[in-house]
Amino acid sequence: MNKLFLICFFTFLSLYSIAQNKNRESDNTTVSADIEVKETSKEFLIPRITMAQRIAIQNPKEGLMIYQKDTLKGFWYSEEGGWRPVGEVEMADIMRSNGKIYDVVAVCLTILIGLFIYVFIVDRKISKIEKNK
Repeated sequence: MNKLFLICFFTFLSLYSIAQNKNRESDNTTVSADIEVKETSKEFLIPRITMAQRIAIQNPKEGLMIYQKDTLKGFWYSEEGGWRPVGEVEMADIMRSNGKIYDVVAVCLTILIGLFIYVFIVDRKISKIEKNK
């Protein structure tokens, strides 16, 4: 009886361990990714973590995706060694992070103010010419 029980126990244990590694590729796993899903007929739930947990991931593999559930909620993915929110404009993010967005705004305002001054000066000159006629 004990032998039959042990055979059944180890059989179920081995089947369970095989089922757990169904979608895992041993040569392609990384420290930051737990599993690679290759199923196309079902959906999967992306890990939901906090910002502190996201920042704590060291050397995330490019393409790693998470859902941040606290500050700045939304989907984030790793690219070029950093984290980027999904759906954000890349150029604006880079300019904001470098502080250059303010340079762009300053240049646009300078051009707009210069244009208003030019129109005002031209209007005064035209008014002066019309007054002299």
